[in-house]
Amino acid sequence: MAHIKKKKILLISSLLILIVVLWFSTPLLLTKIGEILILNEAPYKVDVIIVLSGDDEGQRLRHAFNLYQKRFSKKILLSGGTNLWEETGIDLMEMYLIKLGVSQEDIISEKRSESTVENASFSKQLLEERGLKSAIVVTSPPHTRRVSMIFKKTFSSKLKVLVSGDPSAFQAKGWWRNPRDRRVVIRECFQIVWYLMFRD
Repeated sequence: MAHIKKKKILLISSLLILIVVLWFSTPLLLTKIGEILILNEAPYKVDVIIVLSGDDEGQRLRHAFNLYQKRFSKKILLSGGTNLWEETGIDLMEMYLIKLGVSQEDIISEKRSESTVENASFSKQLLEERGLKSAIVVTSPPHTRRVSMIFKKTFSSKLKVLVSGDPSAFQAKGWWRNPRDRRVVIRECFQIVWYLMFRD
């Protein structure tokens, strides 16, 4: 009887220790997951800034405009094909860039792609057609790791590419407290695994 009681005490003690360990270590692990998803490479002068569609709040466009203003590139390529009534998401992105102060002549639009893999493929085609050799790809911070994987695999060795996201758009620490960020991180983790398995 005493032996069984000791086992119960040991089991309860072990569970309590495990709960305490998980309680204090989980935020560190979750923060690490957020950090792994982010790849923000230092920008340098390139032939074109590629902005991926899929951002409802305009953070990608504002970040791209900031790079454009700082003369990292004279051209901006908008990539995506989201349909919004009779306009595409790219049409609206183009209008917003012009409103910010980008010249119409400096904007290139690619309206066919429906995935990040197609963003990379169609962007590569446009760069090669126009003789462009280097690009900064702008997307949301949690999307940057996967974008880097896909674009660097798709682009030839002759095309240089780096990835950039607005650091203020996502914080690795505490992302799990925000419902929107939770959805984004879970989706990105799933899509990275999917890409590694199927290259799609």
